[in-house]
Amino acid sequence: MFVLAIAGLAACSSSEREYELKEESQGDSFQPMLNETGPSGNQSGSILNQEPSSAPPGGVISSMAAEILEGDTARKLIRTAELQFRVKDVADATVRIEEITRQNKGFVVRTQLQSHVSHTTTTPLSADSVLESAHYTVNSRIIIRLPAERLDSTLRALAGLIDFLDYRHINVRDVELELKANQLKQKRHRTAAAPRPRRTAKAQEESGEKGVAETTSPFTVGVLASTPTQSGQTDAREQQLRFLTRADEAELANLTLEDQIRYSTITLNIYQRNDIRRTVLADERNIKEYRPGPGARIGESFITGWGVLITIVEFLAKLWGVFLLGAIAYSGVLIYRRFYVNKGKE
Repeated sequence: MFVLAIAGLAACSSSEREYELKEESQGDSFQPMLNETGPSGNQSGSILNQEPSSAPPGGVISSMAAEILEGDTARKLIRTAELQFRVKDVADATVRIEEITRQNKGFVVRTQLQSHVSHTTTTPLSADSVLESAHYTVNSRIIIRLPAERLDSTLRALAGLIDFLDYRHINVRDVELELKANQLKQKRHRTAAAPRPRRTAKAQEESGEKGVAETTSPFTVGVLASTPTQSGQTDAREQQLRFLTRADEAELANLTLEDQIRYSTITLNIYQRNDIRRTVLADERNIKEYRPGPGARIGESFITGWGVLITIVEFLAKLWGVFLLGAIAYSGVLIYRRFYVNKGKE
C-alpha cells in the first residue's frame, strides 16, 4: 500500500509538471504575438493598433436604402441623400463631384462655392510694412440629381473624397398612395367641371325651376343657373375654372412625384480645414515724408543759396538805370558842394 501511494504521488507530480510545461510552452508561443513590433516600435500583431483609413469605406457612405432591390420596382419610392464632410481641397473636390455626376448620367442643380474669413490679424514687419494674416474656411454646397438606379454607385464614388464625415442622411419615401390620391382628385375635379346634358323646358317646369337651359360649351360648368341673369352665368364659369385648376394642380403634383421617383437628389455640404493667407502690405499709418541725409541737404542748401544770389544780381542788373540816375544825382551834389558852397565860404 505504501508503495502504491508513493507511485500515485509520483504520477501526480509528473502530470502537474507536464501541465506546467504545457502552459509555459503555450505562453511562450502566444507572447511574441503580443510583443511583436514593427519598425516604428508600435505593436503590429494586434488588430487594435491598426489605424483606420482616412476615408471611410463606400459601404459606410452608401446604404441598403440607396439600392434598388427586387421588390422596389413594384413600389413608388423617392430616394434622397444629404451628406456633410470635410475634404482636403474644396475647389478640387467640387470639380471631381461634378465629374462623378456626369459619369453617372446626372446633372448639377446648384453649386455654391464661397470663402468665409473668421478673423484677420496684422503683424508689423518694418517701419512701413505689416503682415496681414487672414484665417478663412472654404465651403461649398452642391445639389445634384441623377437616375435613382445610380444613387448607390454615386455615393460609393464620393467616399474617396471624404477626409472626415460629419453626417450622412438617406431618406426613402413611399408615394404610391399619394399618387393614387392625386389621380382620384384629378378625376373628381374634371368630372365636376364636365358639362351635363341639356335639360328640357318640360323638365324645368316639373321641377319648378326658372331660367335658361344650360349650354354644352366646354367653357361653362354643367350647373343650371337659378336665374337668367349674367351674374349666374359668370359664377358658373368661375366655378368650372376652379375645378379645372384643381385638376391641373393634381396632375402637376403627380408629374413632380414621378420625376422625383426617376431621379434621386443628393445634397452635399463640403468644407476644408481652416487655412491662413498671408500678405505683406504697406503700413499707411507710419508712412512719413522722405527726407535726404544731412550731406545731401547741405549741398542742396548751397545750390539754393547760389540760385538766390544769381536772382538778386539779375534783379539789380535790371535796375541799372536807377543806379545811373542815382550816381548822376550824387555827382551833382558833390560838385555843387565843392564849387558853390566852398566858394561862398571864401
